[in-house]
Amino acid sequence: MPSACFGLPKTKTEFQNAREVEVAQAAVAAHLAHGDTLGPCEGEGEGEQPVGDINLSVDNLNYGPYPVSGGHSAYQSVFVQNLGAADLAILARFLEGPDSSEFHIIYDTGQSSIAPEGQRVISIGFDPATEGDKQAYLTLVSDDPDEHEVSVSLVGKGIQ
Repeated sequence: MPSACFGLPKTKTEFQNAREVEVAQAAVAAHLAHGDTLGPCEGEGEGEQPVGDINLSVDNLNYGPYPVSGGHSAYQSVFVQNLGAADLAILARFLEGPDSSEFHIIYDTGQSSIAPEGQRVISIGFDPATEGDKQAYLTLVSDDPDEHEVSVSLVGKGIQ
């Protein structure tokens, strides 16, 4: 008869380094050596609950050189996808960074909740006010349990 039971995390977990993996493996081996059973323990439920899983179509958008005060450049789009098995709540969306005022959200389908296998489209234009390299980020905050905040790097260069 087992002396105790123990469970594994019910959501995705990423170990920070090889040492954490070794510690986890040693803990599992010690439990099993003592006759413990691998969870879920009695009364803990029936496994993982479905969750939303955010995915961005790109990591960065590069607008290249664009004339100062030339109006919005041709826009570029980011597809925000839900690869999970439950609805994904988008809690916030904003531009941030040293040159965020030189990038503009031109279009956004605007869903606050994305169904499984669904997507939201956000299109961003670049309109530099001054010469030089520009950088900002489009940041999204969601209820994804392992990627609460994700960003797309936005870069461009203002020229005469």
